[in-house]
This record gives sequence, structure tokens and C-alpha cells, in this order.
Amino acid sequence: MKGRRQLVYRCCQGLLWLLSFSGQLALAEPASDIHLQAHRGASAAKMENTIPAILEAIRLGANSIEIDVLVTRDQKLVVFHNFKIEPETVKHPDGVVTASPIYEHTLAELQVLEVTLPERLKQKDTLRSYEKRMPALREIFEAIRQSDLPGAKTVWLDIEVKSDPENSAYGPEPEKFAELLLNEIYDYGWQKQVAVRSFDHRVLREVKKRNPAIPIVALTELGYLGFTGDYESLFLELGPQAVAPNIGDLNADAVKTLHRLKLPILPWSHHSQDKPEFWRSALNFGVRGITGDDIPRLQQFLVKEGLEQSTQNSPFGPCPSNLSRLAN
Repeated sequence: MKGRRQLVYRCCQGLLWLLSFSGQLALAEPASDIHLQAHRGASAAKMENTIPAILEAIRLGANSIEIDVLVTRDQKLVVFHNFKIEPETVKHPDGVVTASPIYEHTLAELQVLEVTLPERLKQKDTLRSYEKRMPALREIFEAIRQSDLPGAKTVWLDIEVKSDPENSAYGPEPEKFAELLLNEIYDYGWQKQVAVRSFDHRVLREVKKRNPAIPIVALTELGYLGFTGDYESLFLELGPQAVAPNIGDLNADAVKTLHRLKLPILPWSHHSQDKPEFWRSALNFGVRGITGDDIPRLQQFLVKEGLEQSTQNSPFGPCPSNLSRLAN
């Protein structure tokens, strides 16, 4: 059994080498240019996971934008971070909000609500009601398609699938989630500018099974959903195109393994970790990019560190500059 596992591992390593040689994966060495990802859009300037936050991130020059997607009761995809609506996170016109899973509500019911998640906002209480509306994923695609911002033609979306393997009340089975998401991506022609990430690696397997060309990014945090930091097993079992560990979990052994496997490292951070000391530590480990709430602050940080922002919006390879979907 041990010899068989080693054989599989060597075969996977050889495949990764071939992919990296063809330019589909980032180099393992520390990057000289850094991929900047806007966390839930430009969430320091606009309400997170809203159309204004997405468009502001594009205006500010983010290479990619991370957004969170959940499934509604009527099988629509809505952009929101939390599994549940609660009085602390949304407001209803009549003032009554009962804590309940997103999955129990229709898209129409959710879009009556006003999102109130001000933690990341620099200037609170300055947004108008329509800027706090919970968008459908389709509306995000359409807003970018219609935007005349220069970066709208090349920006990548990194879609986090919000699925909890320990609680079926929060969404459908992984197969159904993957089907709904891919259908939406196909409808808007985003196959070449999208990645899918999740802590629920079951969904990533389903996405990969249905379309291996769409990059999958394994989200991890030590202790969450039983993850122990075994990136080698994660690679063998899932085969992601990149790994997104919590920025505080980075250590020499983990990074050495990920670099050996030629997996780009795209760390994410809690709001309390979104600051220069964590960014500097991550860069010292040779990460491919950084995800943050405040893109201008990250850009200024790179200048001070003598680094440059990546000119390629995909952390996996060249980003096409002319996409037919934009002309449709």
C-alpha cells in the first residue's frame, strides 16, 4: 500500500511539473510581483459583497475579486458571506428580522433586506440603501459586463462556495451546488476568468469533475473541518490549482511542501489580520498573492516593500486581454 501511494505521488508530481512548464501554474519561488485580491470586493470603501464593492475594486485596480456565494430556497445564487441572516447583519423595511439560514429564503425575500456588515468599512453610515442590497451572482456578472472601467475586461472573480459539510440546513448537496454555479458561469461566459474556492472540498471535487479547466482553490484553516495542515494529502486527494491558507497558519514546513508541489499560495485573513505585519510575514514566505479589504493600502505597502503588483490578473497563468463575452 505504501509503495502504491508513493507511485501515485510521483505521478502527480510529474503532472504538476508538466503543467508548470506550460505556464498554467505559478512558480514556486517567491514572487517578485504580487497578485492583489479584493476581499469581498473593495470592502473597506463599500459594503462587502455588493455591486458597488465589486466595481470599486475594479476601479482601484485589483487583480481579482473574492466573493461569497450561497444558494437560496428557489435555487438561485446570492452573494453574501454569512450562512444566516440575523438582526445584526441585515435590516428589513418593517424592522423584523428572524435569524435563519439563507437557504430558507427566496432571492426576492433576501433582496428586500439591507446588508449591515460595517466591520470593514472605513467610513460608516455613509452608504445609501441601494448600495447595501444583496446581489444575485448573475447581477455581479452583468454589472461587470456593462462596466466601462478598463479593468472590467480582465479582472478575475474568485468565487467562494459557502457550503458546510456539517450542516445540511445551509445549502444543497455538493453536486447540486456545483451544477448551479457552473451553469451560471457558462451563461455569462466567465469560464476563462473565474476560480472556485471553498472550505468544503467536496464541492471543489464536483466542480473539477464537471470542468477540470476551471481552477479550484482549496481554502484551509488549521482545526477547521478537521484540517491538520497535511497539504501533501490535500494535493493527492483534491489536486487544486492553488491553496488559500489562513495567513496566520503559514509556517516554514507548510510553505516548503506547497512550493515543492508547485502550488501557488494565496492566503486569506480575518479582519484582525489584515495589516502590514501579517502581509510582510506572508511575503517573506514567498506567497503568490495577498487578499485584503483595502486595495490602495495594499498597493502602498508593496511600494514601501520595493515590490510590484502583478500585471497578470490570473494567479494561474496569463489573463486573456480580449474576451468575446464582453462584446455580446
